[in-house]
Amino acid sequence: MNQNNLIIREVIFDDLQKYRKLRLEALKMNPEAFGRDYETDKKLPLSFWENNLRTDLIGTIFIAESENCLIGMSGIRCSDSLKMSYNSGIWGVYVSADYRREKIGEKLINACINWAKQKKLLTVKLAVTNINASATCLYLKYNFQIYGVDPKVIKANNIFYDELLMVRSL
Repeated sequence: MNQNNLIIREVIFDDLQKYRKLRLEALKMNPEAFGRDYETDKKLPLSFWENNLRTDLIGTIFIAESENCLIGMSGIRCSDSLKMSYNSGIWGVYVSADYRREKIGEKLINACINWAKQKKLLTVKLAVTNINASATCLYLKYNFQIYGVDPKVIKANNIFYDELLMVRSL
């Protein structure tokens, strides 16, 4: 892929069908990495996906786009509770298999971190499946630290997976 054709941007409503396709691809290809389920989500009405795309002051979705195709995504959301409003969480990080190892994940994480900094947040948290070594290395590179393990949080294909809980101060 030509990196000159890569655009990292916030999702817009016109991305609805492409976003739905990419998100379902993520759930199907890596069921161990996500709490949501492909078989369930593919049956959901378009209104679900429309609501998912709504960005606001406390959350957004970044997408990686190349040649009019969505090839990656990541979401970030901060707490709507006044007492916890300094926290944010990254979710749904995914890059299509054909585009991995091209630093797209880094660009998506960087976009989320910059969003959190612009909001003057103090921490960014995320969870990553314990078997996902490449993602764990990426997060460590961006100064996330493991602060705990959530055991058996995901069950996919009759296998239980733990999640590493990670945090980064801003």
